Amino acid sequence: MIDLSGRVVRTLFAGAVSAGSGSVAWNGLDDAGKPVPAGSYFCYLQTGQDGLSRKFVLAE
Repeated sequence: MIDLSGRVVRTLFAGAVSAGSGSVAWNGLDDAGKPVPAGSYFCYLQTGQDGLSRKFVLAE
Protein backbone atom coordinates (compact mmCIF):
# COMPACT_ATOMS: atom_id res chain seq x y z
CA MET A 1 0.00 0.00 0.00
CA ILE A 2 1.27 3.45 -0.90
CA ASP A 3 0.13 6.71 0.69
CA LEU A 4 -0.59 9.89 -1.25
CA SER A 5 2.99 11.12 -0.81
CA GLY A 6 4.28 7.97 -2.56
CA ARG A 7 5.65 6.31 0.58
CA VAL A 8 5.24 2.54 0.77
CA VAL A 9 3.40 1.90 4.02
CA ARG A 10 2.81 -1.82 3.64
CA THR A 11 3.92 -4.61 1.33
CA LEU A 12 1.01 -7.02 1.28
CA PHE A 13 2.67 -9.76 -0.77
CA ALA A 14 5.85 -10.27 -2.72
CA GLY A 15 6.59 -13.35 -4.77
CA ALA A 16 5.23 -15.59 -7.46
CA VAL A 17 1.87 -17.33 -7.30
CA SER A 18 0.12 -19.94 -9.40
CA ALA A 19 -2.36 -18.88 -12.06
CA GLY A 20 -5.93 -18.39 -10.90
CA SER A 21 -7.77 -16.15 -8.51
CA GLY A 22 -6.59 -15.16 -5.07
CA SER A 23 -7.00 -12.51 -2.43
CA VAL A 24 -5.00 -10.52 0.08
CA ALA A 25 -6.44 -8.57 3.00
CA TRP A 26 -5.01 -5.40 4.54
CA ASN A 27 -5.66 -4.76 8.23
CA GLY A 28 -4.73 -1.06 8.16
CA LEU A 29 -1.27 -1.58 9.67
CA ASP A 30 2.05 -0.48 8.19
CA ASP A 31 5.10 -2.74 7.76
CA ALA A 32 6.12 -1.97 11.36
CA GLY A 33 2.74 -3.14 12.67
CA LYS A 34 1.49 0.36 13.52
CA PRO A 35 -1.95 1.63 12.46
CA VAL A 36 -1.91 4.05 9.52
CA PRO A 37 -4.14 7.13 9.57
CA ALA A 38 -7.47 7.17 7.78
CA GLY A 39 -7.15 8.41 4.22
CA SER A 40 -6.52 7.41 0.63
CA TYR A 41 -4.00 4.74 -0.34
CA PHE A 42 -2.99 3.01 -3.56
CA CYS A 43 -2.31 -0.65 -4.16
CA TYR A 44 -0.17 -1.75 -7.11
CA LEU A 45 -0.23 -5.25 -8.59
CA GLN A 46 2.48 -6.40 -10.97
CA THR A 47 1.56 -9.33 -13.23
CA GLY A 48 4.38 -10.30 -15.54
CA GLN A 49 5.03 -7.22 -17.66
CA ASP A 50 1.64 -5.66 -16.87
CA GLY A 51 0.63 -3.70 -13.80
CA LEU A 52 -2.59 -2.51 -12.20
CA SER A 53 -3.20 0.12 -9.52
CA ARG A 54 -6.30 0.81 -7.45
CA LYS A 55 -7.19 3.54 -4.97
CA PHE A 56 -8.47 2.54 -1.52
CA VAL A 57 -9.96 4.68 1.20
CA LEU A 58 -9.27 3.63 4.78
CA ALA A 59 -11.95 4.93 7.13
CA GLU A 60 -11.81 4.88 10.91
